[in-house]
Amino acid sequence: MIPEASILIPVYNGAQYLRECLESVFRGTGVLTCEIVVVDDGSTDETAIILKEFCTTYENLIVITQANMGIEAALNNGLRKCRADIILRMDADDEMLPHRIQRQIQILTESIELSWTSGAAYLMDSGGRTLAKSWAPNSKQILDSLESHNFIIHPTVAFRKSAVLAVGGYEKIKKFHEDIYLWKRLRNAGKQYFYSPEEMIRYRISASSIRLKNEQEAARKLCRVLVYSGARKEAVRQFRFLSVSYKIRILIMILFPTNYWRRKMLRGASS
Repeated sequence: MIPEASILIPVYNGAQYLRECLESVFRGTGVLTCEIVVVDDGSTDETAIILKEFCTTYENLIVITQANMGIEAALNNGLRKCRADIILRMDADDEMLPHRIQRQIQILTESIELSWTSGAAYLMDSGGRTLAKSWAPNSKQILDSLESHNFIIHPTVAFRKSAVLAVGGYEKIKKFHEDIYLWKRLRNAGKQYFYSPEEMIRYRISASSIRLKNEQEAARKLCRVLVYSGARKEAVRQFRFLSVSYKIRILIMILFPTNYWRRKMLRGASS
C-alpha cells in the first residue's frame, strides 16, 4: 500500500541527536500511515547502530546507506526512494512536534493547487533549550525575499515529490545552497507555496548542523536569528562563543527595534 506521506531525513555522523529526532517523529500523529526514509550519507559514528535499533521496532522505517557524497546526493537518493507524493523534510538534529505530520498532509491535501508549504519552528540551542519562536513574513514576501534572505526553515518544508522532480530535484550552485536554489526554481516555475505560522519542529542551531563548522559559527547564526525573532536577552547569552568584534555587531543590532531589522530584510527583498 502506498503510504500517505514520506518523511525524508538525511544524516551524516548524526548520532548525537538522531535518537531524539526519530523518537519525536514516531510520536507524531499519523506516523503509522507514513514511511520514514533515512539516508545515511556514509556516517562513521554510531549512526548505523542507532538506525538498526529503530528498524527492529518500526517496520515503516527505511534506511538507505550510501558512500559519503554530500547532502544533495543524499536528498536526491532518498527522494527517488520515497513512495508517497507528499514528502516532509526533516533533519537528524531537530525534533518534530506531534501535530506536524497530520497538519502538513492536511494543508497539501485540502489545497490541491499547492506544491509546497513550510512552517515556523521553536529555536533551540545545542543543549536542546528552547530560546524563541522563529519569525517570517507572509508567503509572498518569503518568496520575494529569496534573493536576499531565506526565511524558509528547510526541515519544516513539505512538498509534492512530483513538483520537486519537475524542477530537477536538489542541486547546488556556487551562489546558493541546495535548499535556496530549490525554492527559487519552484517559485520561478510557478509552483504555489503557502507559509503556515504554526510551529512544526524544534529547530536546533548548533555546530552539529550540516554547514556550521564550530560553536562560534553556530552562535553567530543563532544570535542573528534571535535578534530577528525578538529574543534579545537570549542573543546576549550566546556571547561566550563570540569574538569581540561580533559581540559589538550584535550589541548594535540589539540597540535597534526588532521591527527595524525585519523591515530592513524586506526592503532588501524589494530593492
